[in-house]
Amino acid sequence: MSEKAKKSQGHLEFYLEHQISPVHQNISNISTQIERRNSLYRYLGLPRGNISGKKILEVGPASGHNSLYVASCHPSEFDLLEPNPVAVKEMHELYRQFDMPHTKPNIICKTLEVFESDHNYDIVICEAWLGISDHERGLMKKLSGLVKKEGILITTLVSATGFFFNMVRRLIAYQLISSLDTLDEKSNKLLATFSQHLETLKDMSCPHVDWVQDVMLNPGFLSMHPNPEMFLGDIGQSFSIYNSYPRFSTDWRWYKSLYGQNKKINQVFTENYYENIHNFFDYRFVFNQRSKKLNDELERLCFKLRNLVKEFEEGNKRGSFSEAIKVIERVKDNIAGLERCLDKSMDEILFLLKKNQFDIKSVSKMKYLKECFGRELIYVTVIRDN
Repeated sequence: MSEKAKKSQGHLEFYLEHQISPVHQNISNISTQIERRNSLYRYLGLPRGNISGKKILEVGPASGHNSLYVASCHPSEFDLLEPNPVAVKEMHELYRQFDMPHTKPNIICKTLEVFESDHNYDIVICEAWLGISDHERGLMKKLSGLVKKEGILITTLVSATGFFFNMVRRLIAYQLISSLDTLDEKSNKLLATFSQHLETLKDMSCPHVDWVQDVMLNPGFLSMHPNPEMFLGDIGQSFSIYNSYPRFSTDWRWYKSLYGQNKKINQVFTENYYENIHNFFDYRFVFNQRSKKLNDELERLCFKLRNLVKEFEEGNKRGSFSEAIKVIERVKDNIAGLERCLDKSMDEILFLLKKNQFDIKSVSKMKYLKECFGRELIYVTVIRDN
C-alpha cells in the first residue's frame, strides 16, 4: 500500500450529513449475537473471564449492538466513546431494553480527537473505523496511548485484497445511480441491484440497507483500514501481536529461544500475512501459502483499484474507469488457477465492464460475481509490553 491515500469525506461526516448510523446488527435473537461475539473474543484471546472486572474503552461503537457482549461480561468500567448523536440516541435506547445482567456503560458523545482520560485502560476496542489517511493513522497512535502497560488493544486491519469484489461493485454502483438522487433513491436502486448478492451470505447479520449505505455509498469506506505492516509501524515497538481472527500465523520456533531480539513476534506475524494475502480474496476458499512476491503484487493492484474507484466517484470517470479495467485484468492474471470459479468471475466482471452497459436486473443476476465476497476485516489483539 505505498500509494498515498487522498483526503475525502469520512465515515462520521457522511453519517452526520444524512443523520444516519448504518451499522446495525440483527439482534432479534440476542443469544446468537452474544454467542457470535463470545466466539470472536475467545479467538482473540479474551474469554469472558479476561474481560470481567477490567476497565474498558470502546471507540466508535455506533449504535452499540456489538458492545452488548462486552457489557454482559461485567467489566468494572465500560466507556463508550461515540461522536454521532444519532448513534448515541440509539445506544441509550438499546441499553434501556437490554435485560441481560450487564455493566451499565458510560456513553460519551465526543470525538477521539478531543477525548481525554485521567487513566489508561486494560482493554481498548476500536472496530471497523480508523482508516489510512494521515489523520486517522495519527488517531491510531492516540488510541494506542490509552492502553495501560500489559493492556490490550483490539482493532481491525485489512488487506486491500479483501476489498476487491466490493470495489468492483462500487464501480458498477456508480453507473446505476445519479448524483441528483436522494440517499433513499440511491439506496433503493442499489438494494435492488445487490440484495441477491447479499443473500448468498448465509450468516450476514447486517441489514441489507445498512450494507448499501455504508459499503456502497459511504465515501469513508474507501479509506479502508491499515494493513498489518502499516499498523505495527504506527503503534510502535512497545506493542506485540497477541492473536488475530482469522488466524493465519503459525510459529514453529522453540519457545526457549523467544527472548531479547530473538522474539520477533510482529515480524513472524507480518511474514505469515504476506504469504496469505491471496486468502483474503474470496471468503469461500482457503489456499496454500504462496510467494510474497505474487501476494505483494496482488495487494498493490487491489489498492490501486481502490484509488481508481475513488477517483471515478470524485468525477474522473473516463480515465479512471478504463484504467480500472486494466488493473482488474492484471488481478485476473495474478490469481489465475487458484480456483476455477474465480477465473469465471473475473471473465464475467471484465465482460460487463468492457461492454459498458449497466442495468439493475442484469447485475443482480450475475452468475459468478453474485457469490464473490472478500474477507475484509482482520481482527487483531496487541499487547502493550513493559
